[in-house]
Amino acid sequence: METITESKNKNCIDYKEKFKIVFNSLSSKYDKYTVWKDYVEMHAIHLSNACDKRFEIEREKRQMEIRKKYSNMEYNNFMEMFSSTAKALDKNREQDFLGMLYVELGLCDEAELVRFFPYDTAKSQANTAYAEGKKAENQCLVSITDSCCGSGCMLIAYANILEKDNINYQQKVMFYAQDIDKTAALMCYIQLALLGIRAVIKIGNPLTDPFEKGEEFTKENHWITPMCYAEPINTSKLLPVNGLLRLMVLSKLQELFEEVRQKCGY
Repeated sequence: METITESKNKNCIDYKEKFKIVFNSLSSKYDKYTVWKDYVEMHAIHLSNACDKRFEIEREKRQMEIRKKYSNMEYNNFMEMFSSTAKALDKNREQDFLGMLYVELGLCDEAELVRFFPYDTAKSQANTAYAEGKKAENQCLVSITDSCCGSGCMLIAYANILEKDNINYQQKVMFYAQDIDKTAALMCYIQLALLGIRAVIKIGNPLTDPFEKGEEFTKENHWITPMCYAEPINTSKLLPVNGLLRLMVLSKLQELFEEVRQKCGY
C-alpha cells in the first residue's frame, strides 16, 4: 500500500522525470557528480543573489566560472532543472525533491544515506519531536536547528507539521541548518529558499565549527534564505542550538529576525 507522501508525489512525477531527462542528457557528456554539483551551486547562487548582497560579486564570479564549462544550449538545460525544482516544490510542499533525486540518480553512496532518507521517515521523526516540544507551558516555537541537514528533509517536514497545526512558521520560527558537505548544504538552501522558510544555512563541520551564540553571519559559508530579508517580525532573541533538530521553547517574544537581518548587513 502506498504512503500518503507517495500518493502526493505522483502530482510531481512530471517534474521529477523532466529533471531526470535533462540531467541525464548532460551527464552523458560530463561526469554526473560534476553536473549535479554545478546545478546545485548555480541554482543556489541564482536564488541568493536575488536578495543577499553580502557576497553577490564573489558568487556571481563563481557562477560564471561554472557556466563557462557548458554551451548556451547546455546552460539552458540547467535553467530547465531550476524550473522543474521550483515548480515541483510549489505544487507539493510535502517532499524532499532534491534529496529524492539525489538518491534515484545514483549519486548517493551508502555512507550518505544517513543524511538522505525518505520524507515519510523525516515526517515521523519531526512529529515526535514536535509532540515533545508542545508539552512545555506557554510554548512558542522560535528556533529549530539541524546540524546534519543533508538536503533539508527534516526541516521541510517540521515546517509542514507546524503549518498543519496552524502555526505560521514564516512569522514565528527561525530555522538553522548545517552540513559539512557543501553540495548537501546548498541543496538544503535551495529547497528552504523556494519554500519560503526563514533560515541560515552554514557550510562547515558541526563538531569543530558549530553555530555559536552571538555568531555573526558575515562569512561566505553562511547562506541566508530570501525570507530573512522580509519585514522583521517580533520574536525571541534566540540563537541557534547545536544538535540534530533540537526544538527551543520560550514564552517571551522579542527580536530574533531583526538581529538576523543586522548580522546579514541588511
